Amino acid sequence: MVEAVQARCTENPVLVINSGSSSLKFAFIDSSSLQVRICEGLGFLGVELNQSCNASDAKVISSDISRVMVRVIRTDEELMIARAVSRVLELTQSRSACG
Repeated sequence: MVEAVQARCTENPVLVINSGSSSLKFAFIDSSSLQVRICEGLGFLGVELNQSCNASDAKVISSDISRVMVRVIRTDEELMIARAVSRVLELTQSRSACG
């Protein structure tokens, strides 16, 4: 999979890591350690992490010399699921009201 991504890299490649709260609950690992593990072995793509940025929960955790920008997008899966369920319940209620 990574090789396919490498073949499609542009002049300004970006690696985006989805850092969600629920994934950390099950992994029993802090986000910065998980991000290091994700990026390990991607040096051949030019991925270089800035350890201090990674440890401080920055949005961009790649180093200045990295050929690939590494961005972290924070997500809250539980909130997204709650919103989706709420929308489904609203649709169900509106359909049953028409009856």
